[in-house]
Amino acid sequence: MSGIVELGKESTQASSLKYGRTSVGLTAVPVNLYVENLRYNIVVRANGSGDPLPNTAFIYVGDKNVTVNTGFPIPPGSSVELFINNVNEIYVISSAINQEIAWIGL
Repeated sequence: MSGIVELGKESTQASSLKYGRTSVGLTAVPVNLYVENLRYNIVVRANGSGDPLPNTAFIYVGDKNVTVNTGFPIPPGSSVELFINNVNEIYVISSAINQEIAWIGL
């Protein structure tokens, strides 16, 4: 494996890959506070039944004003891919405490 990730006609070093987990609860939180802008996309996945700590409620994705009534719903075990160059603009919230997402992006 060469360490190059192909994205359409562009390529980037696999070392540009960023990933992590974020705890989600009743208050909207950014997907991640510690990552600089991503250049291509991010995938946000809600923990599912196969994870060590599966979610029991939906995760909702949106901007800093997201609520469980306005956000894009992600059921446990599902994911959404977002093409955005500023991951700091993506927030998540849930209707239950102790939920978690995993995310990965370039």
